[in-house]
Amino acid sequence: MIDSNPDTLKIRIATTEDMEEIMVLAMTACEENGFLNPNPAKLAAEIWPALVQHNGICGVIGQPDVKIDGLVLLRIGTKWYSDAQLVEEKAIFI
Repeated sequence: MIDSNPDTLKIRIATTEDMEEIMVLAMTACEENGFLNPNPAKLAAEIWPALVQHNGICGVIGQPDVKIDGLVLLRIGTKWYSDAQLVEEKAIFI
């Protein structure tokens, strides 16, 4: 059941159904950072595995089927100097 109160904060795990809205937010984050031109295919390649919970997870602020107000993208990876796995924060944007 979706809470109809607009002041209710909903934090949840993102799903593949959120991909389009997450891409909009990711591109907005890249534009605000203004450091380099974003490549949507590379963004999608990092985001999609987290949405299917393959070596990562994506948390979002927002009700399902509604504009997402924030996200955190976490992936499991390794540093260039080690074989040990760790949780990497790829993005956080509100």
